[in-house]
Amino acid sequence: MPMKALIWIIAGLVYLLWPYDVIPDFIVLVGWVDDILIALLALTMAVQSLKKKLKPPRRPPDIKEDDVIDVEVEKD
Repeated sequence: MPMKALIWIIAGLVYLLWPYDVIPDFIVLVGWVDDILIALLALTMAVQSLKKKLKPPRRPPDIKEDDVIDVEVEKD
């Protein structure tokens, strides 16, 4: 797991578990909005950093996506 993704996940969890918020949670519904937004932000940033780390499989330059490779397998 990339370090950047791990940092975003930990930062999001710390904010959610920290007793002090930008908008206090005792204000019903409005107090939960900042928690939801921070959780979504942390999750989105972690997923983006994971996508950058994971690369699509490499293909030889002479094979295009539309080409079909036909393979037959013989059983003994």
